[in-house]
Amino acid sequence: MKSLKRTTVFGDHYHLVFLNDERGYGITSADKENGHVHQVEWVPPTEEIPPSQDPVTGEVIPGQPAQPGYWAYSPGPDGHVHDHGEDIPLVKKSIASEDKNEWDTVSEVLECFNTWYEYDKPSIEAGQASEDFRSGKQWNDSDRQTLNAQGRACLTINRIANKIDTLSGFERKQRTDIRFVPQEAGDQKAADLYNILVKQLLDKCNFWRERSESFEDLIVAGKGSWNIRISRDNDLRGDVIVERFPWDQSVYAPFDKADASDSEGYCKYRWFSLSKAQQLWPDKAEELKNTYTTVVDRLPYGIERTRPGNQQDTLLGANSVDTNIFGQYIDLKRKSVLVIECARYVYVKVPVIGNIEEDFYVNAWQYNKADLEKASTIPGFVRFDRTIKKIRITKVAGGKVLLSDENPADLPSDDFYFVPFYAYRKRGQYWGKVEQVKDSQLLINKLASQATDIGNRMVSYNYFYDRDTFPDNELKRFIETSAEPGAMFEVNSLSKLPVKTEGAKFPSEIVNLMALQERLLDEGMNVVPEPGGANESGAAILQKQQIKMTGNEFLFDSLGDAMIRLGRLLVPIIKKYYPAERVVRIVRSAQSTSMNPSIGGVPLDEFTDDDILQLLEQSDLEKFDLVVGESAYSPTSRLGTFLILTDLAAKGVDIPAEMILQYADMPEKDKEALLARLEEQQQAANQATATAGDAEIEKTLVAKNIIPPSVAERFGIPPTVGQPTPEGEQPQPSPDAALMTQ
Repeated sequence: MKSLKRTTVFGDHYHLVFLNDERGYGITSADKENGHVHQVEWVPPTEEIPPSQDPVTGEVIPGQPAQPGYWAYSPGPDGHVHDHGEDIPLVKKSIASEDKNEWDTVSEVLECFNTWYEYDKPSIEAGQASEDFRSGKQWNDSDRQTLNAQGRACLTINRIANKIDTLSGFERKQRTDIRFVPQEAGDQKAADLYNILVKQLLDKCNFWRERSESFEDLIVAGKGSWNIRISRDNDLRGDVIVERFPWDQSVYAPFDKADASDSEGYCKYRWFSLSKAQQLWPDKAEELKNTYTTVVDRLPYGIERTRPGNQQDTLLGANSVDTNIFGQYIDLKRKSVLVIECARYVYVKVPVIGNIEEDFYVNAWQYNKADLEKASTIPGFVRFDRTIKKIRITKVAGGKVLLSDENPADLPSDDFYFVPFYAYRKRGQYWGKVEQVKDSQLLINKLASQATDIGNRMVSYNYFYDRDTFPDNELKRFIETSAEPGAMFEVNSLSKLPVKTEGAKFPSEIVNLMALQERLLDEGMNVVPEPGGANESGAAILQKQQIKMTGNEFLFDSLGDAMIRLGRLLVPIIKKYYPAERVVRIVRSAQSTSMNPSIGGVPLDEFTDDDILQLLEQSDLEKFDLVVGESAYSPTSRLGTFLILTDLAAKGVDIPAEMILQYADMPEKDKEALLARLEEQQQAANQATATAGDAEIEKTLVAKNIIPPSVAERFGIPPTVGQPTPEGEQPQPSPDAALMTQ
């Protein structure tokens, strides 16, 4: 390991020192006054030498205590030396321009927000319409009103919802885990340790529920989002929270890559009630109140604002009013303000200190001026500048109030802690599975409504009668009640009854057309549920699961890529907010779950806390690859594995019962009771086998007139141990002992 440190102060000066642990070598920076440097050498630790005695003189030779290793500094010109001091302190720096006021900052955010929103607006509107289709709101209001006014049917036969539910259910059955994979075989134990840690962190924040909800967003609207933040609500040290963020409340700067990793920034926005916003940002409470009051005063009576992206003529869907530029960021009806958080990359030129021969470089942007100058004087080190990306996060409320401006933001790494993922995306627009079947769904609804109207008007019976068929006033009663069961009528003559004829037949073409549209919708969604049989094998279940993925694999690929990106973002969070002792406690909590965690194939409970701490100290998270694989505990995988194991056991393969039960889909309490019962039976069987073996040995010994003490005690006879007694001198065994030889 290579590092830069500070030395202790001697007199009025100190040095920066470069240390190479592998070589046991170090060198300090040159002093500004006389240019002296100190060579540094690692002195290894020594073991304890106990006192001893000279074998000749008998004199006691004193021992030496154990000495820890240390870095030894060579003396300076005047004989002074230094020792290790603190890490190089970092100075928080801002890259904000000093000549910009708050309004300039607010204007920049609003410009980004409006530009990026306009870019995503077609996708947002299409996605919101897709959500309406999924929920059954599929007729537009004008068509529905027209049909209702005419007394015609307006049916919704929602064929989309069950398809979405099927895909969503499949995701829940086939959940995947983030896995750290070592680049070297020796790091497998550390990788297993981090796998347990990450799963525990995600379980704690209910990530799997958030993931399923965002996957439904992906299917329906074509976009899902995860927001990553640190919460101190339950722990002041900070807990990582990964949560679903509403898909239509974030917009991105234009990008080309599927995961938006090449985007220059994004805006996420939410409506807050005025009172909550004032509580969250108390130092801005008065400004927020003044902004809201100003808009109320300037708007005409009766005008109400709508929420972003819903409808109407302006960017955020507000009713057309030009009296105030901030009106679209204020919701008068709900008395709330729009809070926009804008994150974007900023580029800054920073100094880098490096040594080419040592292959060591460090970003010195946060060094103070004195340390930066000292670092440049370490022999072999040079300074050069490079441009890096930092992240600026600005929050604006009500289109006017600057809530905060972090430039740069204090993040665990210079990356966006916001993960979007998309279904279909071409030419800057995205959409989900629902978009391509909207027309088929609409036609199904219209055909079903038309069929109902036709049935109401055509599928009936007709009657013919003349003026002499009914007596006075009976015709009216016949017309009104002839369709009622058991109706009776008076006629003038039984020979002149009303003549009944069949009505027009229902057109079969409409039924066929409906069936065609339903088939087209099924093909467009490409979701075909296949219920399994009662006696289906595990291999067949796993094969079906792969078949169902065909045509929808891209959705799970997108979700998997997002999981990998999430894992990479969790790495710096773990390093910053989770010290080793805290990691040990979190990992230990996994033992109380049904995960049966292991490290390098060894159960976790066999590792001590010191073992885990040592693994953490010796591992580097940056050296792990990340993959996403199906969880061994997902329901479908567990069922398939259980059936495969039972099939093998039925064919005579020796499969431990404990392994089969591990994958059984049954309550954990019942599983533990059954395992305990099996263990008792196994112990009883082992005891019976041992007892039978001991009995055979005892019978053999008794046959040779060697009676072991255990047998003698049971039957009340004297034991004989050793060689058999000579013939004629053998004691006569008791009748009970004689029976044992039978």
